[in-house]
Amino acid sequence: PEPDDDDDDDLTPSDDDDATPEDPCEGIDDRSSFVNSGSEITGSTSGETDDFWGSCSNAPIPEYVFSITAPVTATYSVTTASSSTDFDTLIFAFTDCENPEGSELDCNDDIADGNLDSVLSFEIEEGSTFYVAVEGYDETGSFGVIVDAVVCGDGLVSGEELCDDGNADDGDGCDSSCSWECDGEDDREPDNDAGSATALDTLPAEFSDGYLCSSDLLDGGG
Repeated sequence: PEPDDDDDDDLTPSDDDDATPEDPCEGIDDRSSFVNSGSEITGSTSGETDDFWGSCSNAPIPEYVFSITAPVTATYSVTTASSSTDFDTLIFAFTDCENPEGSELDCNDDIADGNLDSVLSFEIEEGSTFYVAVEGYDETGSFGVIVDAVVCGDGLVSGEELCDDGNADDGDGCDSSCSWECDGEDDREPDNDAGSATALDTLPAEFSDGYLCSSDLLDGGG
């Protein structure tokens, strides 16, 4: 007898969408506009799924994932240290959504003992895309994430910078790595003559006098 051609139909993959698992790399929100914006990326891990795993992950916990396309080559700082964060966070960053574990940039649970917020620091070239996953150590909750591109000389004190006077020059009180140059002097030492001191538009709150240390001011100041 002739073979039944209808038997082959049983071997054909189903066209039913329910038979195909959803790709976790699709529909990820682009949050590039938040870099150095002063605004937080806010959201919640509640109701999300567990699709990614970082080297510091603790348990199968749902995570919220967003992407950033780097606007500039820099060291990027990503942190959940925000009043919008209401749970013990854990965050990690990676460059390949299909292979997060193999392309991980950094992973962090706690900033320090007793500080349950998280912080990442890594270098990325302009135009490169990276992904950030926010999850909890053992719970879900709401979060606020701040993303900064740390560029010494841009006039913004960000990341681990101690100062930023708008240039990357040594010898003017704030050096080329954006650290204070106050040898043997209090970092907040104001110059006796404000006209010859170099004022900064952006300073950490502890440097409220607004001037660089007097021993390292450039001749003429300004």
